[in-house]
Amino acid sequence: MPGERAIRNVLRDFDALNSNGYFSCGVHPWFITKASAELQFAALHEAAKNPRVLAIGECGLDKVCETDFELQLIYFKKQIALARTVGKSVIVHCVKAWEEVLNEKESESESESESESE
Repeated sequence: MPGERAIRNVLRDFDALNSNGYFSCGVHPWFITKASAELQFAALHEAAKNPRVLAIGECGLDKVCETDFELQLIYFKKQIALARTVGKSVIVHCVKAWEEVLNEKESESESESESESE
């Protein structure tokens, strides 16, 4: 069992949030499927409201896994937007996709700048 200051990562079964401690929650690129992606994201959206969830993730992009890359990109963007909405950090999973991850970071930074200037 992790120490009381450790953060446990919950990737699939958000029911684990009922136990003690702090968590990060995310839809990992290895576990995204077309059939379940929206359900997974809806569960994540609900879990993200829990004050014991300190970050969104591990989420990201993985060019080595079998999950369709475009599907990964869609849900990576959704999780970044969710983290921004609920005011939480993002824990990024990246395998051979640094350029794409950095592009998303740049896009997010540009969006924040535009929002602040309005």
